[in-house]
Amino acid sequence: MRIDRGTGAVVGLAMLVLGGCGTDGEDPRISLCKHLTADLAGRSVDAAWEEPTVTYRRPEFAAVSVAIAGQPSEGGTCYYAYEITEETAMDHANPLLAYATLPYEMTLNGEPVPADVLEQAVKKQQMAAWPQ
Repeated sequence: MRIDRGTGAVVGLAMLVLGGCGTDGEDPRISLCKHLTADLAGRSVDAAWEEPTVTYRRPEFAAVSVAIAGQPSEGGTCYYAYEITEETAMDHANPLLAYATLPYEMTLNGEPVPADVLEQAVKKQQMAAWPQ
């Protein structure tokens, strides 16, 4: 599943305007992955989290893996598509800037999340980011 660029732009803007879902300067992709993982696992995003890991496979994707502290089997991996055609110094300083703001694929506890379930979870997070 790929989320269209218009939707990605809206979410990206929302994350920039609202400072992302993260705290302490956490990259919005990491924060979104935590929120999606918590939501799909029926857990609180306020749970303690292990340090996230990011694996890059350029120019294809970045995989952000998050896990609930003390529960290594309870975690998710979000896959973000590589989106730029020309890298800049900012992309080298923060490599995740070169990737989409919405995941195109996700696993939860090692199992693939169906595309329609991921799409609904992303939409839910988008709606939560906008004040009503």
